[in-house]
Amino acid sequence: IAGGAYLVLVTRLDAGHVLLAGRAASGSRSLADAVGRAASTALIFTLPAALFLAIWLGRLANARLASVAAVAGKVAGGDLTLRAARDGSGDAFDRLAGSINAMLDRIELLVGELRILSDSLAHDLRSPLTRMRARLEAARANPAETETALDVMSAEMDRLLALLATALQISRAEAGVGREHFTRSDAHALLDDVAEIFGPAAEDAGVALDVAAGAPVLVTLHRPLVQQALANLIDNALRHAAGATHITLAARLAGDGVDLVVTDDGHGIPADQRQVALSRFGRLDPARGSEEVGGAGMGLGLALVQAVARLHGGTVTLDDAGPGLIVVLHLPRQAQDAG
Repeated sequence: IAGGAYLVLVTRLDAGHVLLAGRAASGSRSLADAVGRAASTALIFTLPAALFLAIWLGRLANARLASVAAVAGKVAGGDLTLRAARDGSGDAFDRLAGSINAMLDRIELLVGELRILSDSLAHDLRSPLTRMRARLEAARANPAETETALDVMSAEMDRLLALLATALQISRAEAGVGREHFTRSDAHALLDDVAEIFGPAAEDAGVALDVAAGAPVLVTLHRPLVQQALANLIDNALRHAAGATHITLAARLAGDGVDLVVTDDGHGIPADQRQVALSRFGRLDPARGSEEVGGAGMGLGLALVQAVARLHGGTVTLDDAGPGLIVVLHLPRQAQDAG
């Protein structure tokens, strides 16, 4: 056909007729050529832009990672006060910096507690060892004092072994050792067991020890450690809650988990000294009836309670019972059995 190329569609009709339909092919070719030229032009301009953008993003990511790596290197060198910079954007790098900072906060806390533990252990071991040495010297000078010296040394050794055992329990709990021993237990049954053990000691001290009634509260926990933590709280109340006549144990559902509560009606602990009481080897003034706080007067009782709480992902809070002290061991929802 004159005038250029055409695309023709042939359709056969009735009575031998044929229908021809067609269009010029030059329009399609022109469109295809135009699209090709546009694509080539776009490629010429966008390829350098894309390459530049990729290089810029790579350098930006490298700078952000280099900043974090620099902080990590200085922390490895011993400076635990440094933290990774955050821009508040909430992107992956900002979240990474936040996670690293949280990890560094935890490391700084543990290293600080380790230093305190080392210093305090050295201080607390010096006195009983000095007394034991003095007793040995006295027994050597006077054989008649040998039996008395051995009795005193035996008591000192028991105290030292208890000190080291408690410090080991705290260290193991802080390190997360024991999560594989979590079991499902009824919190009220646990409180009943603890109250049964400490009932005679409380009665001898003239203190009433009660467990508040309540519906069963199922919770997944490390039963021996939680039982030891509750025992420490009761022992602290019996030893140091001057004027206390009543101790109450309770278990209750909290908004996001379970609270185990120990309340006494003694003199309590002043608000500005509660953090000291929770620290390892914490020592308070005589306001609570003793110059020492903690299991057997070692300053580790409440520290063990806090370590057990951290093992479960929980918290320990001290508050005023008006009068007295209320200690809440909170176990979060992930430690609670869903059933």
